[in-house]
This record gives sequence, structure tokens and C-alpha cells, in this order.
Amino acid sequence: MTSTDFSRKIKSINMIICEQYFKDGKLSVKEICERVEISRATYYKGLRYRVHKVKLWLYQTRE
Repeated sequence: MTSTDFSRKIKSINMIICEQYFKDGKLSVKEICERVEISRATYYKGLRYRVHKVKLWLYQTRE
């Protein structure tokens, strides 16, 4: 396994973890990002492709 493959696998695992935290609804975005050690931009970018409910959730939190 090359370092690039390993990096992709870690990113994929991190997004699965983020998705589970998101679905649980117990942690804020800030807390999720701190636990998984990613930026907010990476969080939203990754979940945009994995969870379609994020867009709805984002609009609801802005109101």
C-alpha cells in the first residue's frame, strides 16, 4: 500500500466517523472537527458527498 492509498483510506475513515457523529446529533460541528482533527471546510466538503441531509441542516441552522 502506497502512502497515497493509506492517506485516502484515513480520510475515508474520518468521514465515516464524522457521518456517525452527525447522525447521532450530540456533538457540534466544532466538537466533531476537533475530535477527528479536520477543518470545518473538510467536514462540510466530505459530508456533502456522503449525507444529503447536511444541506437541509445548514439552512435550518442559519434561520
